[in-house]
Formats: sequence, C-alpha cells, structure tokens
Amino acid sequence: MKTIILKWNPAISCVSMEDMKWAVQELWNSLESEFNWSIYDWEKAEKGDRVFMLRVGRGKVGIIASGWLSSDAYEGEDWRGTDEKRHYADILFDVVIHPQRNNILDTKVLQKEIPTVDWKGGHSGVIISEEEAARLESVWNNFLKENTHLCEPETDNTFSS
Repeated sequence: MKTIILKWNPAISCVSMEDMKWAVQELWNSLESEFNWSIYDWEKAEKGDRVFMLRVGRGKVGIIASGWLSSDAYEGEDWRGTDEKRHYADILFDVVIHPQRNNILDTKVLQKEIPTVDWKGGHSGVIISEEEAARLESVWNNFLKENTHLCEPETDNTFSS
C-alpha cells in the first residue's frame, strides 16, 4: 500500500467548496459515496492506496480529509478543460473536515513533523515514502484523537447549513 498526497486549492480548482460540501454530506449519508481526483503519480497508484487531501493556497491550509483509493487510475479529460489527458482515481473518504469552520491538521505542523514532504507546492497525487507515510498516519491519528468532535455527523464541523 502506498500513501498519496492530493492537493486542493479552491481558488483554482474545478472543485468548489460546494463540491466539498457534497463530499462531506455524502460521507455521513453513505460510506459508499465516491469522489474522484487527479493523480500525478498515476502509474504507481492502485486501488487500496491511502490518500490524504491537503488544502493549499490562501486561508487555512493543511490536511482536511483522508480516505482510500477505490479504483486504479484511469484516463479522463483535463479538469481545466484543455486538450491534455489527465489520470484520475476514485476515492472513498473516511474523514472529511470543514476547513473554514474547524481546526485542520495545519501545514506548519506537517512541515515540522515531516519536513521531507513539500506541503505547499507541487503536483496533486504525489506518492510519499513509507517512512513519511507512517509518520503522517501517526500525526493524523493524534490530531483526530485530540479533535474527536470533528468526526461526528450533524455538527458544525460539516458543510451542512
């Protein structure tokens, strides 16, 4: 199993806050709801790999979600609307946190704990090393233990109004 860092910049992404709202609501309604995302290291990505969604850009930046690839990578149209082909994989989230209303696992913490990963730039869908992945999983689990309220449905942590 590999661990993949997906990056989301709401200022330039075709995935809006409304789309993330849908993902969160679907997570609470059905653990079978899938979301797809572009994968840079698509040749190595496989169904069952662990993923973490990193919000980048302005505002709160850091890990906002975790989950698993529920498909191998597949080719699709470019999300930006160019003639280029992109590769995507389907994701089943296990945790999604509203990045505007709640604490998220901040990039500053990630940089301190795992300085070998580029937490600010680069492509979405990059595979990190096993050592980096083990450390990230530990930091994420500790963050969730300290913020158990973030994993409860129908609270202000979700995107519901």
